[in-house]
Formats: sequence, C-alpha cells, structure tokens
Amino acid sequence: MNYEEFCAALQEELFNRLDTDYSVHRERVLKNNGVVLDSLTLLRSGKHCSPVISLEMLYEQFEKGRSLAELCEYMISVTDTDLPLSVTNLTSLNNFEDFRDCIVWRLISRDKNEELLKTVPWIPYLDLAIIFSLMIQSEGETQISSIITSAVSASWHMTAEDLFTLASENTPRIFPANFRRLEDVIEEYFPGAADFVPEDCPVPTLYVLTNDFAHNGAACVLYPDKLKDLADRFGSDLLILPSSIHEVLIVADSETFTEHDYQVFRNTIKNVNCESVPPEDFLSDHLYRYCRETDRLQIFTKSPAVQTAV
Repeated sequence: MNYEEFCAALQEELFNRLDTDYSVHRERVLKNNGVVLDSLTLLRSGKHCSPVISLEMLYEQFEKGRSLAELCEYMISVTDTDLPLSVTNLTSLNNFEDFRDCIVWRLISRDKNEELLKTVPWIPYLDLAIIFSLMIQSEGETQISSIITSAVSASWHMTAEDLFTLASENTPRIFPANFRRLEDVIEEYFPGAADFVPEDCPVPTLYVLTNDFAHNGAACVLYPDKLKDLADRFGSDLLILPSSIHEVLIVADSETFTEHDYQVFRNTIKNVNCESVPPEDFLSDHLYRYCRETDRLQIFTKSPAVQTAV
C-alpha cells in the first residue's frame, strides 16, 4: 500500500469507526523553514482545539507493522485527551492581558521562511528572524504553543518591538538557559558518539547553549547579557556555531586560531546541517562571532573589518 492509498484507507477506517460527534480534516500545515506537514485532525463536537497528527508519521508506523485499527485507536485516544484549560482560552484572544506573560520569542532562518514571515510580526537579526509565540503549556516534555500572527498582534495593537520587549522578560523565565560541555551532552543522549566532533577541531572543548527543554534553544543567544556573561567567563570573544533552531555551539575565540581553524568551524556547521539536522530544524550555515568589546554578535568573515553587524 503506497502513501496515498494508506491515507485514503485510514480516513475510511476512521469514518467507519467514528460517530457524528467527530469530524475528520486532512490539512497541509506550514511549518518552520517552509516544511509542509501533511496532517490529519479529528475534531470532536464541543471542542475548539485538537492535536494535529502527522500522516507521514502514521505511515511510518504502518510500514513498521501497526495496523490501521491500531492507528485509528491512537488518533481517537489523542483527540479525546482533555486539553489544559489554558488551551481553551485560545478560542478568544481578545483580552491581551490574559496572554502578555506567555509571549516568547523564537529564532529562525530568514531566507527559508519568506512565506511565514509575510503572516507574522518579526524582527530581523543578522541573517535570521525573531518571531513570537504564545507558550500555553510547558510542563516536562509537554509543550503547547501557538505562533502569534499579524492579525492577532494587530488586534492587540502591539508591534513587533512591543512583543520583543515582553518576550525579553518572559522567554528567559519560561525557558531558562542551559550551558554545558558538548561531550557531556553527547554522553547523555548519544553514548559513544565521539566522532560527532571532527578530528581536526581546533579546540579540545565545545559547549552547548540551549534551554532547559532543549527546544527552540538557539534563541538563548538573545537573552539579555547571556553572551556577555559567557565571554567574561572565558575572557575572550566567542564563536557561535548554529547547530539547529534548538541549540548553538560555543567556542572561546583565540588569537592562535588560523584561517584553517575558522574554516574547520564553517565546515562543521555545513556538514552537520547536511547530514544530521532535519530540514525543519535548520537555522543557518554561517559562523558567528560575539565581540566582547562591542557587545555585538556578527556574521564572521575573514576580515573583522568587514564583519556584518546586527
């Protein structure tokens, strides 16, 4: 059974199992970096929200041996799960005061999100874009959020700059920064994966900057004074390697680095993006440098005199 045949069969199985209290919708949802999620949503009467379930994910499970009946039961159970009370508030966004403490920022690729950026308030940041979300629930591994659209921000009479001011207070509070050695992270999540770092890496230790949830953690570079504090800790400028939208790698810059060393860092970024980062998690192919003296993050170029500032 190919993918389209599976989707048709799954929908037919759902229609046969469900009563008139449910409606079934197949949708194509625009995700980060222009990735489109082919999804199926079951909406029960009386509810205004329902989880969006990836059809590609369901098809993978089907190919691994799960039956249509099992997948239907899974979808029904997910749909029937009671959503947090805060989620039901999303049906009415008129009262801005109900949401001001939930506004957070995300850092995404600008070039790969041209269509998304036409529909949301955003702020340019180097080759990236800062967008904003409502964090509805963040407990353990459960996170429920909704991107703030231009229509919503207009109804609140809020500009992107207004949202940025609120997010600069909320995001570090909701998603505290987490800074650890890369080898510790690898040992925790990928035991034995020592070849993750290239053999010709110019430094013995790389560091990971993310948040406590390791979700959209690259935005930690925006936290007030975070890079400054790290640079003061190392007593040097910093090199920033964007690993994905979820984290960045940090290296203390050194006068002993050669152009070859910087090229190793650039190659590492591109190789990881090509081989290990899902398309929807890509952030940038650029190497960045934080200048301790000027307190600015820049795209790193061969000559510091022509570096592109924020």
